[in-house]
Amino acid sequence: MSFNGNGYPETEGFDISNKGSIHTSSGSGNTAQAVSGNNGYVLSENSSQSNGLEWIASSSGANTALSNLSSAQLNEGIDINNKALDEIGFTLFKMGGGTAISSGTLTIQQSFALVDTEGSASSDDLDDITQPASQIGEALLVLKCTHFGRNVVVKDGTGNLYLAGDFSLENVVDTLTLIGVSSGAGYYEISRSDNN
Repeated sequence: MSFNGNGYPETEGFDISNKGSIHTSSGSGNTAQAVSGNNGYVLSENSSQSNGLEWIASSSGANTALSNLSSAQLNEGIDINNKALDEIGFTLFKMGGGTAISSGTLTIQQSFALVDTEGSASSDDLDDITQPASQIGEALLVLKCTHFGRNVVVKDGTGNLYLAGDFSLENVVDTLTLIGVSSGAGYYEISRSDNN
């Protein structure tokens, strides 16, 4: 027996007895959608079927297409299985607020880091860089100071920074680009730009 929207029996309904089958409609009459017989299959919309439904294999969420998205916000990283990222228009870094050095250490939260001296001092040494434990892997890092008149001296070899000598970020247009290895165990200089 089938039921209408008010929970009352419909005289045109029919009984289904097969395990898992469900009532559907073809638009011209009631039909039964039988189970596929395949564990893990899911019911999907398909307008080419008489009742608009079909059973398909579940993708388990592993291959979600991004081609139709204008933007996407992720809670986890993207693993592209050693494939290349092709035809990238721009790589846009998140612009956050300045992060102050603390006892010679800078804790980064993103690839583009605005660095400030500890306690707004006129000069401060940066010896070590750490990244959050959740950020595992090799990170590209661009350092830039936040203020004119606050000199951030990035130290070569004092901590985990390996540079072509000390470098002063004393101008807001100075930059230092580093690559982190072994999940931040060391940061190695790629390039510097002294624009005084």
